[in-house]
Amino acid sequence: MRILLVIWAAAAVVQYAALRTMLLPHRGPHKGPHVGVDADDYPCADALPLGDITVGVCGWLGCSVAEPAADPEAGPWVRIDQPLDAHAAEKLGAHKRVWKSTRHLYYRRTRGRRYVTDVRLAATAPADGTWHEAAARVQDDPSLGVYYKRGSDDAVTGLALVYGGNPPLPGYVAVGATPDARVTLTARHSSSCPPSTLSFGSDGTFKVLQLADLHFSVDEHACRDVADVAQCRAHTDTLAAVERWLDIEKPDMVVFTGDQLNGQRTSWDEQSVVPLWLDPVVRRKIPWAAVLGNHDSESGFLTRHEQVALLARYPYSMTRVGPAVTGAGNYDVRVLRNGTHAFTLWFLDSGAHPRPNILRPLESLRYDWVRTDQIEWLSETHNRSPQPGMLFVHIPVPEAFSRVDRDENGAALMKGVRLERFHRLGAQARAGLFDAVRRLSGIRVLVHGHMHNNADCRRIQGVWICFGGGASYAAYGLVGLDRRCRVYEVSDYGQRITSWQRLPDGSKVEEVVLV
Repeated sequence: MRILLVIWAAAAVVQYAALRTMLLPHRGPHKGPHVGVDADDYPCADALPLGDITVGVCGWLGCSVAEPAADPEAGPWVRIDQPLDAHAAEKLGAHKRVWKSTRHLYYRRTRGRRYVTDVRLAATAPADGTWHEAAARVQDDPSLGVYYKRGSDDAVTGLALVYGGNPPLPGYVAVGATPDARVTLTARHSSSCPPSTLSFGSDGTFKVLQLADLHFSVDEHACRDVADVAQCRAHTDTLAAVERWLDIEKPDMVVFTGDQLNGQRTSWDEQSVVPLWLDPVVRRKIPWAAVLGNHDSESGFLTRHEQVALLARYPYSMTRVGPAVTGAGNYDVRVLRNGTHAFTLWFLDSGAHPRPNILRPLESLRYDWVRTDQIEWLSETHNRSPQPGMLFVHIPVPEAFSRVDRDENGAALMKGVRLERFHRLGAQARAGLFDAVRRLSGIRVLVHGHMHNNADCRRIQGVWICFGGGASYAAYGLVGLDRRCRVYEVSDYGQRITSWQRLPDGSKVEEVVLV
């Protein structure tokens, strides 16, 4: 019996080690085959050309790569984390594990004079020119392989997989798909991004359009909480409304205030979902910024920091990873007047759920909060240049549900719909940020998402707090309550802020002067 227990324990250790090898991404320096996100392979990164492409197989005991001939001018092999099989990718992205071997694309960059100039995902090599075939097949039945050309012009500088027939990353083009169209291989030849600067117009105005809680997934689903589900598609109808709002308002900037991704095991590949909601903005060349919500990092291949880094490298993005404080995506963006800093847009990461501990074992059931080191960074940075501004945070501060201020006639200073009225449990678990905002003279408006059926602005203890309202048919709502965006028009070079909402038909509602 003792021998059997020893054998069982040894087998368990081997299996655990194999699972770690297979399932956990290896970070750090490139030493041999590298598993993980290649920081140079985001849409707007400057990158060396690709020199070789191959296909590797990962299983219980790790990954094996059929390597082409050694090249002294080539860098290390880099694995694309997403498998070449959509079903396996969904299992990995949603559940962080898969119980079968998976095939992955690998590439390595080169400083040589000949590099990859074209790529195809196809059953057979294209008829024109000399094509090289990756050492292993993408799939066997039906047969599918990766083919690439080498030359000295128009280098390929990036590869990415997209699932579900969704659009490619900006700057990438489709170069082939599996027969069922569930996996598309995309390639990038250019790696430049136009710089984005923000300035007041000659009339002293600057307009921000807020999109809250899109909750997009890899695959499109039926709309939620609408009168006629049969006549509504979540992504299609949401994007149609977004296109209309952008064309009507022509904003100077778009801000996504969290939960762009649905999480909940449906947004299992970030790079297949992000281009969906960014496309209308990037296509119009509108500067934009984003914070993460509690759902954005629930499933997928990227950590919160990696996801923000991905967003930061998109065209027209003002998003930044930010300083070494709690969270990912704590940063500020300046709006200029004749080249001089006149207004500030602040962004803080409110996290997802805190980790449980011995003293507070149930705390993970609550929502996370903006931590002390984030508040200290906000205060220090603000005090160095105390211009007027706005602060965007996904999860609302608990004070958002406190008593509303009244004007000199006794009327409540509030405008808009609030249907999630007493949900302090839906707010940040701990206070602190609101008191800091009250002390900072420059922050005029505190902006939240998170609660889709709240679409109001209220002045509380001298601070205006606004909810964006749910913008998406992919997210929960309420039958009879329109989806919407919120607009903030900053005028007089930052001294006045007015807000209103746009409904899906383009109508303008709930206008209010905040400052």
